[in-house]
Amino acid sequence: MIYVLLSSLVTVFNTLVEAKPSIEHLERFGKEGTMVLVDWEMTMAGSIGQDVGKGIAFPIGCLISHAMSGHIEANESIQAHINILIDTYFSRLKDDGKTEDELASILKNIAGWCGWFQYIAFYLFRDDPHNSQVHNFPVELVIKAHLCDSIGVLSLKLMRLAYDDDYITKSASLDEVRKVFDYLIEDEVTRAQYVFASGTNRRQPRKSSMLRAANRRLSDTEMLFLAAESMKRLSITEQDTTTTKQVSISEGSENSAELSQ
Repeated sequence: MIYVLLSSLVTVFNTLVEAKPSIEHLERFGKEGTMVLVDWEMTMAGSIGQDVGKGIAFPIGCLISHAMSGHIEANESIQAHINILIDTYFSRLKDDGKTEDELASILKNIAGWCGWFQYIAFYLFRDDPHNSQVHNFPVELVIKAHLCDSIGVLSLKLMRLAYDDDYITKSASLDEVRKVFDYLIEDEVTRAQYVFASGTNRRQPRKSSMLRAANRRLSDTEMLFLAAESMKRLSITEQDTTTTKQVSISEGSENSAELSQ
């Protein structure tokens, strides 16, 4: 079986889908579900897993983008796309006779190529005006720097998963590698949600006092005098010539007031 690498820029931008029947009903695909891959001029034989790794790099970035923008509900379909692509890819590899050890190694390759592409395209070249993929992330310009930093961190973690045997052993099973792979992505998406939450909790403006609203000012001496007068008026001590009443509240007691002579 020959494995073909489509393009060094293979992403959703290299995929055309059949037009949907109507915008109002928001169908996922057209009636036939037709999909066409474009940009074949750079097609070549490549490392197994390389095409899938590059293919999921942008969708993973979109997961982080939506989380950082507060649109976490939009990630459901993107996550489904990533999972279906990987699951279908490995299903075909199993049918071709690949062993569990080989599949685990291939998933590491996918993680490594995904991280490598993210680090180059979305982190190192994030300020390149011709880098259309960075500019197409669904995120506001003011937090795009945070987004690129977040993707850069994730890319290093994915490459470590692929190439660092001290991080995960060579004997790790496919399920073990997949769990770590999914966790790294989920963890970075969660961190992106925290970035959004911290950005929305802006400091509340200080409410104006009655004096400020009336454009009045008091000196320190006047404020001390008024404070002393207020303490006198707010005193809860009742005294007469013969009896002093002390009032206390006991939680859970039937008698909430105790009187002492």
